[in-house]
Amino acid sequence: MRAYEILENFADGKKKGKSRPGRVKRSGASCKGSVTSLRSKAKKASGERAKMYHWCANMKSGRKKSESYTSEQFYNILIESTPQQLQEGIKDQLAKLPKNLLAKVQPIIKKIPKTGKSLVLIATLLGVMVNAVAAGDMAKADVQLDKLSNMTTMSATADAPSTADKGGFDLDDVNYDRNYKGDVNKVFKVQDTSVKDAKAMFDKLGGVSDANYEKMKDIVFKKIDDLRSDYQSATAKKGLSGKDALQSDEFKDFRKQSNDLKIMLSKAMELSTKSAGATGQILKPTGKIISK
Repeated sequence: MRAYEILENFADGKKKGKSRPGRVKRSGASCKGSVTSLRSKAKKASGERAKMYHWCANMKSGRKKSESYTSEQFYNILIESTPQQLQEGIKDQLAKLPKNLLAKVQPIIKKIPKTGKSLVLIATLLGVMVNAVAAGDMAKADVQLDKLSNMTTMSATADAPSTADKGGFDLDDVNYDRNYKGDVNKVFKVQDTSVKDAKAMFDKLGGVSDANYEKMKDIVFKKIDDLRSDYQSATAKKGLSGKDALQSDEFKDFRKQSNDLKIMLSKAMELSTKSAGATGQILKPTGKIISK
């Protein structure tokens, strides 16, 4: 699903609310469940069905069409999008610009190196520009145009396409074979793969830094909350609770997925610490050495 479709449902001022109830049913979606579970279903769905799950979640959370996304909410949606989704969203936003402004913007965008980081920046600036034009604030739109122009000097090699840029890295891709059975090679493989995943996620966020690690941590734990909600909903439908729920396949899948994500996050913390120039040993609160 395109990142901008999420935004357009609730922040573009279009009057489509009356048609939503029928569209929800026709799409095969349902507004039953928590906001978190609806968000999770939207991520797994596509097209109209995904759009309706997002609509239901926003209605339950109290977000109205007239409300705008904050820059932080907008950015968080974009960084979770794949390069292909970002490019599609950029195309949609360009179509909303008046012809005189579009004639200035398109040549500039063609000169900007297309990396994961630059696509997020382009999408963000265009989103602000479109809203500024809609509000009649052309001065603000011109500021975004200047920022886009400055991006043409970005180095394509300094921010070369990473795994995230090439394959659209997603947290659902984090999956490690930890059934070691005494095979040390499997241990090393998990270590190497989790480092690569952490780097890919950092690339998607704009590079290795303490600030991006904090963003990654928030995203990962939000994902774990979504997974927990899914497993609880699945076991509840089966009438399982307590010990029976904890022995279910759904709980085993949740536990593995959440632990895999935490392994990747621990590697991200190590990368962030090394990037900051720290030396010596990294300790757990218990005093146990976990890295050098």
